[in-house]
Parts: sequence; structure tokens; C-alpha cells
Amino acid sequence: MIELFNVSKTFEDGSSEVHAVKSVSLKVNKGEIYGIIGYSGAGKSTLVRCINLLERPTNGSIFFNGEDLTKLQEKELRLRRKKIGMIFQHFNLFSSRTVYQNIAYPLKDSNLSKEDKENKILELLELVGLSDKKNAYPSQLSGGQKQRVAIARALASDPEVLLCDEATSALDPKTTKSILKLLKELNEKLNLTIILITHEMEVIKEICNRVSIMEEGRIIEEGDIVKIFSNPEKETTKGFLDTATNRGKIQEILELEENIFNIQECDILTRVQYVGPAAKEAILSQASRKYGINASVLYGNIEILGHTPVGELIVLFSGKLESIEKGIKYFRENGLKVEIIKKER
Repeated sequence: MIELFNVSKTFEDGSSEVHAVKSVSLKVNKGEIYGIIGYSGAGKSTLVRCINLLERPTNGSIFFNGEDLTKLQEKELRLRRKKIGMIFQHFNLFSSRTVYQNIAYPLKDSNLSKEDKENKILELLELVGLSDKKNAYPSQLSGGQKQRVAIARALASDPEVLLCDEATSALDPKTTKSILKLLKELNEKLNLTIILITHEMEVIKEICNRVSIMEEGRIIEEGDIVKIFSNPEKETTKGFLDTATNRGKIQEILELEENIFNIQECDILTRVQYVGPAAKEAILSQASRKYGINASVLYGNIEILGHTPVGELIVLFSGKLESIEKGIKYFRENGLKVEIIKKER
């Protein structure tokens, strides 16, 4: 549905240039929720604004339904943009207009009759759960309600794609979950393609099918959400995953001089990762019984991404070295990824 080929965006900053986006290519399929994550300054917001040409790229092509938007005249581009809705971190509502009037704004030049416009607005209000707020003003709404109004307004033109630029960053965790749930429902009910820009891995893992990680204007890693969580390749990606779990904290504890887990020199410390069916098997207890070793879980985490369980354990093995090595081999033969963190024998 959306394809970017070697898209770059350079800004002039006095006598110097800022290369915000550098040769980005990606493809977003119809009906999926695609995440783009990066730290502040990574170029992700500039990239998403290039998709609907709010920022015209310096180089590259942007295809929407097989048509290169960069080749269109302004009048044609405005028509195509109606099929690409957008919501923002700070909602961008008209403070002097009611909820009803904010949602009505994109319909002012449509060919709908007054009655059809009213019915459409009421349907959108019901869709986002704000039927009782149609006469309220933005100042009377919570942050989550304001974002629901912004979503309804973006849907007024019946878009095929919804761009979300840090749409949950100004919201508390509970409200964020409710907005993400709403976006997921809209994706399923309307077959709405969603491109979600964020710096929070919690947001990505909640609803995305695939994700790209941006750093210094480039896509450094891309894949489906299970692959990224279970087998990250880049340090930046691993850093984001650490923020979504306690993995980083556990690593800090293990590096302390104080040995709070009472790890002995003859013990072997491992990181065990598993995906899908392996999560259902009692492999840890099976290996312990089979090879006469002790396996202590110091840390455990499991995520359900889509319908796939993805988990990680920090496991401390103690016993005979030969038996532990057989146990680790048994783990690997049963589909688990085992990384030895500490081995001092």
C-alpha cells in the first residue's frame, strides 16, 4: 500500500545542512499496523511527515496505492491526502469549537448533505466512544478524550491510512492503553492501515505487526515484532527492549560487586530465550531431572506478541560441568536459544 524508495530529507540550517532522513526504503502492507521507533532526533517524525508530503522529501519516491505522490501537482496531492489521515501528540484541536465542530471541519468542502454530515459525525463519535461529548469544548476534555476527538476527525474523510505521530506520548499509561486498544479496533473494523511513530517500545509491542528502528535518520533494523523481540541485532534495538522489560535492571544487579544471588565460581549463568511452542514445554524441569543438575531462574519475562509467546529467562546452572553442558545442549535441541553470560570453570 505504501512504499518508500531511498527517501531523504535535508534541512538548511544557516550555512549548514541537517540530514534528518537518509535513504530510507520501507514497505507497509494494507491492513497492518506498522511501527517506527527511535530516540529523539532519530528522524522518525520527519519521515512520517514525508509519507503524506507535509514535508516534501529532498530525494526519493513515495508510492501510495501504486502512485508516486512526489510526482503529483498540488491539487491532485490534496485529494490523495484525504485518504491519509494523521493524528499528533498534542491533538491539534480547535479550542473555540465543540467536539462536533472539530470533527465536522474536514467535511466542510465535501458533497455530503447537511443530514449526511450530521449522521457521519454522530457515527464517528460513537465509534470513538464520545457520543455524550459532542457539545463539549476541548478544554472540558481529558487528554485521552482529546485524542479520541482527533482520531474521529482524522477518520471523517474515510482514510485508508492513519499516521500517528507520537499519538500517545502526552498520555498516562492507562489512557495510552485505551487509545492503543481503540486503534487496534479501528484497524480490524475498518481494515485501516496504521503507521505509528513512537519512542516507546511498550507501544510497539502492544499493537504493531512489524517495526522499523531508526537511528540518525536511517532504518537500522526492520522485521516482524516477534523476530525483533526474540532476536534483536542492533544495540539500539536491544536498548529499546530493555526499556520494555526488567532485562536491563537484572543485568545491572548481576554486575554489582555484592553477589545477592550467591553465584558460585563453579556455576554457569545463562540467558535463555524461547518463542512459540517452546514456551509450553517444561524443558527446564525435564533437563534438571534428566541430567541431575540444578537450574535456578533468577529472572523471567514473557510477552504475548500477536498470538505468539516470546520469553526470556536468566538461568543459573549448578552441578557437574559435563551434565550442565548436556542440559544446555538439550535446551538448544528443543528450540531454545541459550547464551552463556558467565562461565568461570
